[in-house]
Amino acid sequence: MNSKILIGAGAAAVAVLVVGGYFFVNQKADVKADEFVAALNASGQYDNVSYDSVDVSPTGVITMSNLRLEQNGQKSVLQNLRINDYDYSHETPWHIDMEIEGVQFPDGIDALFAQSGSEPMPPEVRDLLFKGDTMPIKMRFNYNYEPDDNNQIEFKSNFGFPDVVSFNMDGTLRGVAIENFDSSQYDPTDPTAAMVMMSELMGTAEIPSLTLSFADDGFLDFALNTAAAQNGISPEDARALMISQVSSASAMVPPEAQALVQSISAEVVEFLAGGSTLEIRINPELGGSIAQLQPQIMGAVFTGDFNQIAELLHLEVENKR
Repeated sequence: MNSKILIGAGAAAVAVLVVGGYFFVNQKADVKADEFVAALNASGQYDNVSYDSVDVSPTGVITMSNLRLEQNGQKSVLQNLRINDYDYSHETPWHIDMEIEGVQFPDGIDALFAQSGSEPMPPEVRDLLFKGDTMPIKMRFNYNYEPDDNNQIEFKSNFGFPDVVSFNMDGTLRGVAIENFDSSQYDPTDPTAAMVMMSELMGTAEIPSLTLSFADDGFLDFALNTAAAQNGISPEDARALMISQVSSASAMVPPEAQALVQSISAEVVEFLAGGSTLEIRINPELGGSIAQLQPQIMGAVFTGDFNQIAELLHLEVENKR
């Protein structure tokens, strides 16, 4: 047989497999999406859950469009829910990577605050964080669970508003089986009992590392401009005042803690210039055992020994540009 014919036949076979696999995965995604929505409806956390459509890309990324949630009369719509990775083989997934883009409130922002009994959001903050009835927020969360390694969970999460601000958290948790974080175990009508149970579980937990970061993409300028307008001063003067307050923080702590506070405040002062990321890291002693660290930290708090707290946690604060 002609080699060109063989190559052509092989390419056609591959194309059939790819297309067939694509439609198979799409069909599977539909089933899993329906199961996901059914589980949310059955959990009792929401009055009603539905969605418009589900699709899967050639790279396997599953996207649910307009996931609608109703709870106690409040309605919200997750405009895009992307599932980059999901463990379907365990009831509580051992690995997951999910993203959310855009949250809409169909009844309007005013109705949202009225229904929750909250004070209306200041107009300038509302204009910063909302576009009409939609919050253009971006969120991503992922983790990997290793039950054979002391129930280790490596996790990362971030959320933010484009061109405004973003928050990030990543770290390691050990000593608590992932099934204990399944909300279906807890009575949604008794949050106090859930908090007590979770507190007991965390008593056995270890946090060997944790990093928190706050990235400024314009929020500081907004906050300083707002403060300046409210106090009748220029934004430059508002920034200078805030820097002065942070720089003088060391004078308000015991002498033995002044060096520590000065080093931290120096990083915060750099961050206040805007357009950078403030990062806080801890790598605690004792493997991050909460049960062992808690009495030592509480004792240091009562004696005002901030240096000991920083040493126990291996606290680091750094501004990054």
